Amino acid sequence: MGNKLNLLFLAKLFTIFCVVTFSYTTASAQEIYNSPVDYYNVPMKRLLAISAGNYINQITQNQLDPDSSSAMACKIYHINRLLPYNEGYDGDLQTPGMALIDQGKINEVKMLLKNQQPINKLRTLEELSCYYLYKPQPVSANLDTALGYISQAAELVKTLNSKKMKNSVLNLYGQYYFKKGDVKTSETYFKTIVNSLASANESRELATALLEQATFLPYNDPLKFKTLNSSLDLCKQYNLPIIEIRVLTALATVLFPVDFQKAMSYVIQVGDLQKKIGFRHRQYVYDVLAFITNNQSKYQVSLNYSHMALQCMQATGDRALSSVFYLRMGQNYHDLGQFDTGLQWLQKGLDGPKSKQTQVFWYVCFLQELTNLIWLNRIGQALALINEINVKYPPANAFDRMQLEFHTGECYLGIGAFSKAEQQIKLFLDSASKYPPEYSHVTGLPVGYYYITKVYIKERKFKEAEASNRLARQTASTPEWRSSLSGVYYNQYQLDSAAGKFQSALQNYKIYQKLYDSAINVSQAFKYNELRIQYDAEGKDKDIKILTKNDQLKTNKLKQSDFIKNIILIGAILFAIIAALLYYLFQTKQKSNRLLQVQQSEITEKNIDLEHLVKEKEWLVKEIHHRVKNNLHTIVSLLESQTAYLGNDALAAVRDSQHRIHAMSLIHQKLYLSENVSSVNMSVYIRELTGYLKESFKTDNTIYFNLEVESIELDVATAIPLGLILNEAITNSIKYAFGEAGGEVTLQLIKKESFYLLTIADNGIGISTDFQQATPVTSLGMTLMKGLCKEIGAEFHIKADKGTIIIIKFSGKNLEH
Repeated sequence: MGNKLNLLFLAKLFTIFCVVTFSYTTASAQEIYNSPVDYYNVPMKRLLAISAGNYINQITQNQLDPDSSSAMACKIYHINRLLPYNEGYDGDLQTPGMALIDQGKINEVKMLLKNQQPINKLRTLEELSCYYLYKPQPVSANLDTALGYISQAAELVKTLNSKKMKNSVLNLYGQYYFKKGDVKTSETYFKTIVNSLASANESRELATALLEQATFLPYNDPLKFKTLNSSLDLCKQYNLPIIEIRVLTALATVLFPVDFQKAMSYVIQVGDLQKKIGFRHRQYVYDVLAFITNNQSKYQVSLNYSHMALQCMQATGDRALSSVFYLRMGQNYHDLGQFDTGLQWLQKGLDGPKSKQTQVFWYVCFLQELTNLIWLNRIGQALALINEINVKYPPANAFDRMQLEFHTGECYLGIGAFSKAEQQIKLFLDSASKYPPEYSHVTGLPVGYYYITKVYIKERKFKEAEASNRLARQTASTPEWRSSLSGVYYNQYQLDSAAGKFQSALQNYKIYQKLYDSAINVSQAFKYNELRIQYDAEGKDKDIKILTKNDQLKTNKLKQSDFIKNIILIGAILFAIIAALLYYLFQTKQKSNRLLQVQQSEITEKNIDLEHLVKEKEWLVKEIHHRVKNNLHTIVSLLESQTAYLGNDALAAVRDSQHRIHAMSLIHQKLYLSENVSSVNMSVYIRELTGYLKESFKTDNTIYFNLEVESIELDVATAIPLGLILNEAITNSIKYAFGEAGGEVTLQLIKKESFYLLTIADNGIGISTDFQQATPVTSLGMTLMKGLCKEIGAEFHIKADKGTIIIIKFSGKNLEH
């Protein structure tokens, strides 16, 4: 009976590792798509494509190679197929070349190269390199084509002064040589990148470069683990959660075959980080955790993770891989003894028409159903199901075929058909031994050797049994298979007994019994609970329970007393530490206050000195303006004294010069009389200027001035030229625009959104068309106005419209507060 339970236990253990597999056929005509993930930015989409691709590759046990897995993940989520690979050169860009490559329009991408600028051409060359490097099921010709584009990129990058672009080309060389199997040359390129970034202290980029370097190292290279840990340290230091997720995933993959518990801790960290950054597709992480905890016989924990995976799947509308998640639910309910519920979840995975096109999704549930039937010892029904399915739907890949060989061998062993069982299990062992070491934790070699040993013992082939049992012991030495050692020692017990080695047989049986008891501790716990309930019902342990309870009370009181003492001691220590910290903070604050007071005194003294300097400066500027104004008045007076000796034309020229000088003098007067020595209020200035000109020309109220001037402050550099322009324009209007009847002069200065508009208009006789079109202008006043406009960057316009209109448009510095 114990041997039968042991056999069933080992079968179940192997099933835990195998049912996770996900059959895939590249000939599938049915394509399953999930909803687009447009709510993710580019780095998050890249993370999803890489995560889903890794998951598909792992659950297919490399039957779907990494490149095909990545392509499938991108297709499922409507993500560009280059996105998992272009982080080094395109970053977050979405280029025309990427879109065309995703549509399969490779010739059109090549046409782009003819007319592109160097930087864009480099990106397109790198995109074509990636396309050929990572075509699913790569062939040598594709790699040669990729090398051609990489070489072109290397030549082009020499003309561009960009370390990032140079490193991206080196990265492509490293990937190419890894694909070619030249790991040593590949490693030199990645080391060059890492050393370049390390010497430049570009730590953020270095984290990604170290991850890339580790990715392209062999699985068993000791440097792989060290490099990943270096990258992880940088991710934590510089808060790079997306890269950290990828590093932790890589670490978990490396440790999975050798340290289940450590691998699980990394996977948990991945889930926590994904949740923290708002990554919704956490079902893959939760499913891996469900697989690990199921293997550890923590079925309720595994079930909780399975529920979490389903919730994420439903929240994201992710149905493409739903059969895997339904399978895990069915497996957990089966292990918890809820067989009907487990079968219901399996049926969800089997829903839908069965065909070779959909075999990728339902075949894994078929294998689990076989496991359930064998577990329930319904061997005949299991064989019938194998014959029914295998005729129509033979295994689509090597891994499915390997699992079917194992289950078929189990069935033949169960009905005593040892020769057929031996044949099937040998086929299984041959298939399992071809897998790389990183997949040893799911191939089930130890269980296969255990079963073939059982068959040899039944057939009395003891020599072959010794050899296979020795291999079973060797392959079961890894942590995830140690629980299967009980069956190995039981077989050795039988072999030693058959050989007459009774002392060794007894020793092996004791080891078997110890390991077996440990392996089925869950079942024994249930039996123990049943016995204890029965014993309580008969009332045989009442005294023992009372004594135990009293002893427990005393123990609890002692623990409570120790706990209170420890709390008091810890409280006292904490109080002392807090008091010391408070005193230290008080002293530090006092010291800081004294320092601040000294600094404040120094600042106050400097501010007083600065105020004195500012006042002295303002006084000096005012004094300068006052003296300039006086000097200008002196010039006006000198000119006035000369008018007595001048003829009419010269006198008119001198009068014009006096008006111009007065216009400038008036500005300097305003500046030294004003509190603000850097700007002029144009409203006040224009009114005083027009008053001066009216008085100078003795208009006798025949000319009316209409002033529409906003209160605008302008700097001196703008105000003086404007004053001269106003002087010329008003003087011209007074002298030439009107006859004895007089007229009206309108002055308007207004502020628009980004410029100022000065308009001088009169309703006089206007100017002739010939004058407007004459070139060059011979009038001194007109020449002066245009020259002054050019000086302040203003636009000058003059036209005749019921008089003369002069428009000045300028963008002077507005000092209005």
